[in-house]
Amino acid sequence: MHYIKFNYVFWTVAIIILTLYNLTPALNSFDTEYYILAGQKFLDGKIDCLRTPVYPLLCQTFIKLFGESGMPTAMTVFQSLIYLVSLVSLQHIANYTIKNKTIRFITLFFYILCIAPGWCNEILTESLSLSGCVIMIDLVLSYVYKPSIAKNIVLHLFLILLVFLRPTFIIFFAILPVVWLFHRTLFKHKTISFALTIICILCYGTYCSAYKDVYGRFGSSATLVFNKIYDAHRGGYWDPSSVTDPESKKWIEYIDKNYTGNYGLFYNTFMDHPESMVPISNGCDEIIQAHKSEWQQYRIRLFASSCDKRMLAAVNTHTPLSSALFFSSLFLSFPVSLFYLISIIAVIALLIYFIINKTIPIGHFLIIAAIIAYTVGIVLYTSDSHERSLLPVYPLFVILLGSAFEKATQFFRLN
Repeated sequence: MHYIKFNYVFWTVAIIILTLYNLTPALNSFDTEYYILAGQKFLDGKIDCLRTPVYPLLCQTFIKLFGESGMPTAMTVFQSLIYLVSLVSLQHIANYTIKNKTIRFITLFFYILCIAPGWCNEILTESLSLSGCVIMIDLVLSYVYKPSIAKNIVLHLFLILLVFLRPTFIIFFAILPVVWLFHRTLFKHKTISFALTIICILCYGTYCSAYKDVYGRFGSSATLVFNKIYDAHRGGYWDPSSVTDPESKKWIEYIDKNYTGNYGLFYNTFMDHPESMVPISNGCDEIIQAHKSEWQQYRIRLFASSCDKRMLAAVNTHTPLSSALFFSSLFLSFPVSLFYLISIIAVIALLIYFIINKTIPIGHFLIIAAIIAYTVGIVLYTSDSHERSLLPVYPLFVILLGSAFEKATQFFRLN
């Protein structure tokens, strides 16, 4: 009876909050147009320099079905439905990792109140990345506890979609083999699990190879090159005179002459002159080498500044409703510094648990491994907005907070 009552309250509140967020005006990020442009490039048989295929092609699919004016509404409905599906997955993960029903209820209820539902009406990858990360963890846990070939195939197909939604999800290429290798229930399924994971890696590698054929760099996006340019300008060490290679110098001077801070310059340069990506990347590397101290100081300042930022819903203050949701999101959010601190403590606690018990709870391992691997990548390579870049692992962090709170209450009861 209590479970039915909780479910009724949970889903009622989740749908109401989601609806309220969807009634607010979208932020209309300048990123959106590049997803639409990339989708058209892929339909024309070209590889986009910046975006991987899944989200751009999804945008183009809804444009074909509903027209350009109907696409945002269709995307909002689609992303909202996937978000609701991810809540089922989040409940499963909470059941695996949080035994206390009251703490589990509070944890899940906290999650649906803000942030995640606030991205569903944005034409950006954040919403599907938030939902996709949760669903991926759920698929892995479902397979681990009750292995089957069908589940194995589904989770790997989903992994391919996830990686081509956001390449940062290649973290699972490293995490999954560890699970396949050490989890006892998968003894009879190790070979096929490894084989399917390798196939996923080869699929992504094939795309990266095709990308290299066009742009000269093995990868799937020019984001890292963009970030090198942004870092140099924001860090105050942009210095074209440091570049000695003639080809690199030519393109770096072109960027210097036309730089405005908008990445439309880089995007158009790479799309119109794909041969420029490698020289520009190499030129940026020369600038970094010539100003290594300034580069290191800037990266440290960038990390330090991220600690005061907060993960927020994508909502503005332009209407009374959006203002109310914005401030509630601000009130219920927490600084990224807490995210870093709890994540580090979780790693230490997991290591201590392993030393004492010679085993690791698979749910907690997946959550902590995903958070740490994702966070390290963002801190090392992202140019700005860590709080937004870290959003995909936000739901896992909420579950981690709930689990940590449960362990803390157990400790104080025993003492």
